[in-house]
Amino acid sequence: MFPWKTKTYPVGKHISVINGSTDHILGSQHFEEKLQRRKFSLRPFLGFLYVFLCSTFILLASVIIKKLSYISTGQLSLIRNIGVTAACLPIAIYSVRNILGPRKQWAMLNIRSFLGSTALYLNLMAYRYLPLAVASIVMSSVPALVMVTARLYLKEPCGLIPSLAVVVTVCGVLLSIRLPEVLKDPSSITSSDPNYFFGLGCAVSCILILSITLVSLRKMQDVHFSVILLYFGVLGSLENVILTYIFEDFVLPRCGWDAILVMLVGVFGFTGHCFLTLSLQAEEAGLVSVMKSSTDIVISLILQVIFFSVVPDFYNLGGAALVIFSVSVIGFRKWLLQLPNGHRLKKKLKLLML
Repeated sequence: MFPWKTKTYPVGKHISVINGSTDHILGSQHFEEKLQRRKFSLRPFLGFLYVFLCSTFILLASVIIKKLSYISTGQLSLIRNIGVTAACLPIAIYSVRNILGPRKQWAMLNIRSFLGSTALYLNLMAYRYLPLAVASIVMSSVPALVMVTARLYLKEPCGLIPSLAVVVTVCGVLLSIRLPEVLKDPSSITSSDPNYFFGLGCAVSCILILSITLVSLRKMQDVHFSVILLYFGVLGSLENVILTYIFEDFVLPRCGWDAILVMLVGVFGFTGHCFLTLSLQAEEAGLVSVMKSSTDIVISLILQVIFFSVVPDFYNLGGAALVIFSVSVIGFRKWLLQLPNGHRLKKKLKLLML
């Protein structure tokens, strides 16, 4: 054998060092630290990206729904569900062997689809009868319900910092909807908008149902997202046909851009639900709900100015600031938790990891 021939020396569990001299072979402790650094990646933050994209597409669909006021909410919800079904069917056929999903999950899939379609119908009703930002802000109280439901049903951890973030988010919601003025003189609101409290009731009913729906998705992490959305689209379409036939009327969209906008409702709805399902399968239900509610507020304020020329007031901006602060704290805490053990930032900011 030649003395300069390269040999392989196993070091640790997963790493080998290739060299001819033992001077270049480092201790196992050094390689353990390298392994910990390599484990850190941006993959845990995919949930935040999915939530942002979900909020953007769903709110764009809500803008179209407010613009097409002559078309019933049930019919637009039906079109949205048909778009979800048409887009998910080829994905489900290609990705999974059984598009009906695992047999043990059939009951949960049907219950989740019924609750989800009902929440969607109430959600669209709220956006139809409430200002865009107000509807988003009211439904941003979902995290408070989801945190409690996820803790009781899924036994998910709920630390001190996430709990405080939920409290700050709820305070921002109450400030944004001008709660002090509403309690002081509710007639001033009904005189300018007689459907305000009806839309508010739809929003409250929506968040109660939505909190159960979001938590149920965490129980179906082994089900492909296309199967979940396929159930949602099919059962939701049947429900919307019944509701529209009983309470509203079917109308054809007017000529011109309206037909294209109607199709975009389905496209945006499918895209938003895909990202919502992916985010819930990538992150904890409570964390996703906090992030989505916060991004909904910020994006709705921007879209409200662009499409409806409604400038947010002090209450809206103050509430949005509180929400952004809570989201920033949660995101920074998430980043801290991904750092290697013994990192100096973890030692200095250990209170944020409570």
